[in-house]
Amino acid sequence: MTTFSIGQEEQHVPNQFLVQLKTKVSIQQLMARLKDYNRSVEWSTPQQLIPNMNIWLLEHNQVAAQKELLPFLQNLSTVQVAQYNHKVQLRSPSPMATTPNDPLFNNQWQYINTGANGGTAGVDLDAELAWDVTTGGVTATNDTIVVAILDDGLSPSQTDFGNNIWINRAEIPNNNIDDDGNGYRDDYEGWNSLTSTDLTSGGAHGTSVAGIVGAKGDNGNGISGVNWNVKMMIIKNNFNTTEANVLIAYGYALTQRKIYNQTNGQQGAYVVATNASWGLNNGQPANAPLWCSFYDTLGSYGILNVAATANANVDVDIAGDLPTTCPSDYLVAVTNINKIGQKDFGAAYGNTSIDLGAFGSGVYTTKAPSGFGTFGGTSAACPHVTGAIALLYSGACSNFMAYSLVYPDSAALKMKAYLLNGVVPISDLSGRSVSGGYLNLNNSLNICVNDCPSNTCFPIYQVYSSPVIDTQAQINFTFTPTINQAKYRYRVQGGMWSTFNLMAMGQDSFVLNSLLACTNYEVEVVSICGAIVGDSRLYSFKTDGCCEAPNNIPQPIVRSDSAYLEWPNVLAATSYLIEYKGLSATTWQQVPNVTSNTHWLSNLDSCTYYNIRIKTICRNGDTTNYSDTLYFVTLGCPSCSAVNYCAANGNNSADDWIDTFSVDNFTYASGNNSGYFMYSNVDILLGKGDYHNIAISQGRSFTEYVKIWLDINQDGDFLDPDEEIYNAIMPVNTTTIHGAIIVPPTALLGVTRMRVAMRWNNPPLVCGVTDLGEIEDYCVQIIPGTAIQQLPQSVQTCLVYPNPFSEVLTLDLDLNRETDIDLAILSATGQLVYAKTLTNQTVGKQQIELSPSIPTGVYFLQIKTEDGQFTKRILKL
Repeated sequence: MTTFSIGQEEQHVPNQFLVQLKTKVSIQQLMARLKDYNRSVEWSTPQQLIPNMNIWLLEHNQVAAQKELLPFLQNLSTVQVAQYNHKVQLRSPSPMATTPNDPLFNNQWQYINTGANGGTAGVDLDAELAWDVTTGGVTATNDTIVVAILDDGLSPSQTDFGNNIWINRAEIPNNNIDDDGNGYRDDYEGWNSLTSTDLTSGGAHGTSVAGIVGAKGDNGNGISGVNWNVKMMIIKNNFNTTEANVLIAYGYALTQRKIYNQTNGQQGAYVVATNASWGLNNGQPANAPLWCSFYDTLGSYGILNVAATANANVDVDIAGDLPTTCPSDYLVAVTNINKIGQKDFGAAYGNTSIDLGAFGSGVYTTKAPSGFGTFGGTSAACPHVTGAIALLYSGACSNFMAYSLVYPDSAALKMKAYLLNGVVPISDLSGRSVSGGYLNLNNSLNICVNDCPSNTCFPIYQVYSSPVIDTQAQINFTFTPTINQAKYRYRVQGGMWSTFNLMAMGQDSFVLNSLLACTNYEVEVVSICGAIVGDSRLYSFKTDGCCEAPNNIPQPIVRSDSAYLEWPNVLAATSYLIEYKGLSATTWQQVPNVTSNTHWLSNLDSCTYYNIRIKTICRNGDTTNYSDTLYFVTLGCPSCSAVNYCAANGNNSADDWIDTFSVDNFTYASGNNSGYFMYSNVDILLGKGDYHNIAISQGRSFTEYVKIWLDINQDGDFLDPDEEIYNAIMPVNTTTIHGAIIVPPTALLGVTRMRVAMRWNNPPLVCGVTDLGEIEDYCVQIIPGTAIQQLPQSVQTCLVYPNPFSEVLTLDLDLNRETDIDLAILSATGQLVYAKTLTNQTVGKQQIELSPSIPTGVYFLQIKTEDGQFTKRILKL
């Protein structure tokens, strides 16, 4: 037998092959074929490596035949894969392992525990072994991995983060414009959920947490994070706050990942995990259904959420804790392990709720403002797990990443399974956690790397129809990187399928012709991977051409004597009938035979409420019902400034003034007006009985009390019952407060005054002098309210029943196209009390049942789709 020196040693075992046979092929068939090929070669008895899998170890006796046998095996039709049997080495901490050159790395015992300083050798993350495979940064499909750190901010003086801080490159900083249209203005450096800005600096706690997740590794500075390379999205909230601010913080991370998914990575951020090193001791999930259910929403888009449990030796399954006892599968709850491999005595546990442990007792990390030192508790354990998720995504194979494009929620759950299945078991967590052990980076990464899908003929995704007319529709979709061909068929919903049509390689859209107008269709698109027929995707759409009244009619452009109307064109229309009347009139005025979708109404009275509705006359002679009635008010109303209201003004407003006030789409930046400001134009329309969004920004960032009054009976004062319509406190370091006002249904129609007041540290006065604050008066017009606002284009009809309801509220929706639906229930004072997100709702009729755990009272149900929202007043009995 030939011998080799160490320098000459081959990387595979001589005379051995690993072979995977195709399904239903026996090893006997293969061995007979090999004997026929070369009878001089003698083969040992084949060894099946894995039960129930057709993978075999073959060994022969002729070294000279090695090179010719491998291509022979690879070309056999019965063989799926053939290769040499490569040698592997035991990896152990050594100078050969991958470690960073950061000067303080040796202090980070959680990565390599040598047993020094009271530790137990080998009780660590096996980080250097994991780093042999990957040090983080991007996925196999070149997605930049982002982790959201929800904490108290980040010290700008800490230099060891390098370029690992996420920046929103689609936003221009400090121009007061939402450049990328994501709903957040100037969110260049992340988001501050307290101030509605990107001011994320500060944060002693957050600086240490971020260092564990992603301090820049191998940069010759300080220490290393679990990921040497990663992008950390900083979402600041001091978290001694309210649940509403918690939802705002999570909502920012969700928004960025939703956009990333919807644009195939062209916009947004590939957020794979959130970190919450904070919580509420003894909190009960039953009391926080909105908070707990939000993790399911995050998970549906592919985000895993890691949370630190309580720093107390309690069973949270009994005592409670938020968020770590929330029942979501997309939540990973973490307890604290010390350097000898035991649960820290001051850390919580729970056989049902706590998933695993991680090192957190005296770990070494970044410190604010610019140093390094120890940091402890479950707050330190949690980011090790968050960082591990990011590291796993960087090590996952390209086939797994293709799978995650189509099934982001399932991919997130697989990542959680890799974490839990890779733990090192310890007695302290046996029966006291789900996994029974603590995090091991190397174990989990190996499980992840080896779980690479072999069947990669995944279905298409991101299917949509555009354009769609009465007889034609274009269907568009996106391939995963593993496929580039598909076939399709279609049918009238519930009818007979057409034959399949095979598309050209790379073709990602097709046009259906000769369709029936106003008809629901189904399309099935099947992936093709060579000779393999892959998974399919069903999609539904509805053709245009329905004989229907115009919907989603925008507000007219009004003058004192006229109004310009424009509405979405109805394809089946030959003409329209417009009817309008003043609010007090009994007879509708008609404008027949309008042949376009625009019209000027003339000879109107000034300062008058008008109702307007439109019918469609269709090609077949049919006439539709009326559209929803639209209200508008002509200009020329007298200002409320002539009415003699009680004087009110602020004294010494140098540090306490209302900088900007918003109601719905109206925004006015008044700045500092030395205590009082009057807005006399009548530009704010308030529907009686309706809910209206408001926002108030202060000039500084102190603790401010805010009140709003509305003269609902137009008697020249704000002293009547129900005329105080808003009362809130703006906490210190908060520049903007968001809320809602409800116009009482008893309000009189017409022009009246609304008073907005802000005062430092005490409630403002409705009349007289308010110290350290400012008063602003606005002329507003009360108009008829709308029980249901105009529907978005994606929603054809919506029925909400029973109303009033006692336990279950049912929504019957008829959708014109596939869309995500966000449902929210708000209290009469504008507080969010329930929320639910439904993704990828298909075309056609949908029935949704809600069972909100809310007290009896009046609420507003808000239904939001990708192209608009509407609100319905509901009553809980």
